[in-house]
Amino acid sequence: MATLCPALEETAMPRLTTNPPALSHLEQLVQKARKLRHKGETRKALQTLREACITHEHCAWVWTLYGSYLTQSHRLEEARQAFRHALWLRQSNGDVRRARSTRALLEGLPLPNFAA
Repeated sequence: MATLCPALEETAMPRLTTNPPALSHLEQLVQKARKLRHKGETRKALQTLREACITHEHCAWVWTLYGSYLTQSHRLEEARQAFRHALWLRQSNGDVRRARSTRALLEGLPLPNFAA
């Protein structure tokens, strides 16, 4: 089974101990972005996720999350790019099931309006 992201493997162990392992850098960034978005600070949330994508460029999961946030912010061309990158990563890793889901997200985006 393919992992979500190599950066998450180190903390993917069961968290049943009294002292759970510290969050990875990626998890910290995603948690920060979610809190910012919840507070209505969408721009800062997107910046934080973009940082996560740059520092963990081989993590399809974070690229998909970034694409989702961009879609919700109506930044569709950027969302398309994020989903394409996530799709490429998933196909490269042989993660067929998740690649199919990512392709569905990409194909579900509205087409660009070129009428001016």
